[in-house]
This record gives sequence, structure tokens and C-alpha cells, in this order.
Amino acid sequence: MSDIRIGICGWRYGPWRKDFYPKGLPQDDELAFASRAVNTFDEAGFARFLELLPHSDVELYSSGYTAQALRRWKQRIQHWSQGRQADDAQLVVPGPPPRRAARDVYCYFDNDQKVHAPYDARRLLQKLSLDHELMTEPGVVPEVAL
Repeated sequence: MSDIRIGICGWRYGPWRKDFYPKGLPQDDELAFASRAVNTFDEAGFARFLELLPHSDVELYSSGYTAQALRRWKQRIQHWSQGRQADDAQLVVPGPPPRRAARDVYCYFDNDQKVHAPYDARRLLQKLSLDHELMTEPGVVPEVAL
């Protein structure tokens, strides 16, 4: 079975300290908190397999994703993780693509100007039922030590 990971790019964004990170969280604990709020994050913007970098739904880097848009990302990710092509793919080469084996999918939300990335990542994780083992939740003081 393929691996699906949904996360964020980076973690040291000033606006996140007023929203995503719980009030009073020491800056030295931000990486630990962020890494437990999603199931992957991309510090360097690089992954080996299928990597997605959604920047926003409407306004580049600034807007969040609607429930409908996240459902569409869920469908695409499920197709790609099963080796199929998403039905709305814009292909460089016309015609049906060759069938592929299951593949890992890494999705890093990068719409960080208004603190949407960690919330959109978490909502997509929930839609894919991949949030059950995560130890922190955006904006909520963790019950476990970081």
C-alpha cells in the first residue's frame, strides 16, 4: 500500500504565533509542535515521489481552501496513491497515461500568509482519515509534553 502524507512547508512564520501555535508556546518548541500537528512537513521543498505544493484555492499564498476544494484534493491524492490519474489532470502528453503502481504522495500546503497552511493540511488529513495518531492540534495546548 502506498503512503499518503499531508503537511506544511516550514514552521517559523510570525503570524502562526498568534494563531496556529498555542499562546505562550516557546519558540524553541514550535518545530516539535508543528511536527505533531500534521503527518509530515517539508523544510526544504523537496520530496522523492509525487510531491504537491498547493499554494491556495483562490488568492496565491493568501487564501485557504474550501471544503469542496479539499474534497477535490482528497480525490486526486487517492487516485495518485493508487497509481491512477486524476480525472481533471492537465497532461503535457495527450492520451491516457500508462497505469502505474501505487505510489507515495507528499502534499505540503504553502498558503502561509494568513495562517491557512496548517489548518488546511489538518482538514485534508481528517478527510483522508489520517489524523488519528497526531499528537497536537492547531491552536490547542497539547496534552502531552513536547
